[in-house]
Amino acid sequence: MKTITPVFPCLVYEDETQDFDLIRDRIIEYAYNQERRYPESNRKSNYGGWQTPNPKFFIDDEGFQFFVDWFGYRIKEYLEYLDYDKEKKYGIEVTSFWFNINRRFDFNISHHHPNSNLAGVLWIKAPKDSGTLVFDSPHEFVESNTMHLQKQNLIDRYLAWERFAVEPKEGNMIIFPSHLRHSVTKNLSTEDRISLAFNLTVSI
Repeated sequence: MKTITPVFPCLVYEDETQDFDLIRDRIIEYAYNQERRYPESNRKSNYGGWQTPNPKFFIDDEGFQFFVDWFGYRIKEYLEYLDYDKEKKYGIEVTSFWFNINRRFDFNISHHHPNSNLAGVLWIKAPKDSGTLVFDSPHEFVESNTMHLQKQNLIDRYLAWERFAVEPKEGNMIIFPSHLRHSVTKNLSTEDRISLAFNLTVSI
């Protein structure tokens, strides 16, 4: 008997949050206020747009706590959904948050998030054609030749894609392994695209 086993998958979690509309306008206003207050953008993966210059400065900001409470419940749901072994002691800590405001033609090049275990993004404002999140396969370099030869039906059956694209939707949150390289395509809309990215560290 011949078989194919897809080993070592990368787990990408997506949550279509049900109550995002309760905080949407407030978190958008907070993001723009931060840009006005700290107009000099951080420059990492972003080409154009604005990114929070210090990813730790507003975690303890009193005006941000309404979101921290909401976000904490989303992380609790994530942990419950993944069903981690409750008999094993572990801790999970948010080590950084940062806003990304991408305007027309702004984008993010391929990158990963070092010094953390998990990374994530919450889409706050996501107009049509404002930029797609694209994950690169961690096997793309070492398996490039064989991946190039595979037929689409096998690729789809075993999730053996070279890239995996996720269309942004307001209120949706993605959590994924920090080593997984990803990029954001150009914002082709005439409106701002706003997201909140974050890093998580898991201790055991």
